[in-house]
Amino acid sequence: MIESIENLIQLTLTAVCTAISSRRAFRTRKRVWAMLGLSSFAYFLGDLYWQLYLIFYGITPLFSNISDISWQASYLFLLLLLSEVQDEGMRRYRSRALWLVPVFTTGMCVFYMQWGDYIANVIWALIMTLLIWRAAAGLLYRHRTGEAAEKRWFCIAVLVLCAAEYASWTLSCFWIGDTLLNPYFWANLAVSLTFIMLIPALGKAVSE
Repeated sequence: MIESIENLIQLTLTAVCTAISSRRAFRTRKRVWAMLGLSSFAYFLGDLYWQLYLIFYGITPLFSNISDISWQASYLFLLLLLSEVQDEGMRRYRSRALWLVPVFTTGMCVFYMQWGDYIANVIWALIMTLLIWRAAAGLLYRHRTGEAAEKRWFCIAVLVLCAAEYASWTLSCFWIGDTLLNPYFWANLAVSLTFIMLIPALGKAVSE
């Protein structure tokens, strides 16, 4: 019951993000809003399949490949959006600290392989490595005045989303039941709320 409620909240918030982003895309003709709309809509589709499975079969999907494809597409659109938002300096920024990103994502990939499909975990690790690397580069970029400072907030929002996603994945490995005491639901709720947070963050980044 709690899982269904949490999924419905996520469906609602990703749908709201899709609607707002689509409206701004049509109004401003800026493709960054279209990318955010596609990202949130792809995530919405993954959640929709998950929720319908829960309704029809009463259990979580035994194979999450369909939802995974939608969620992976969502993060790929977000990666494209991040590259579009960042300026040339952010895209070219390099730091030794960034190499901590693949160390983290590879370690988590090996950890998750105890429960999930090897290929799916490798794909997720590659996507998250690219996304976190790009967002972290934007955050660490030294020139934090003017437009760069505004774009930096969008990078922070993306990093918060990734952190919430990793928290939900990790907590799902230690499932304690369909109850409000299960921290997985709160982490997943944080993912949902971060999609809404991306809207004002992107608005600041593109002066909208």
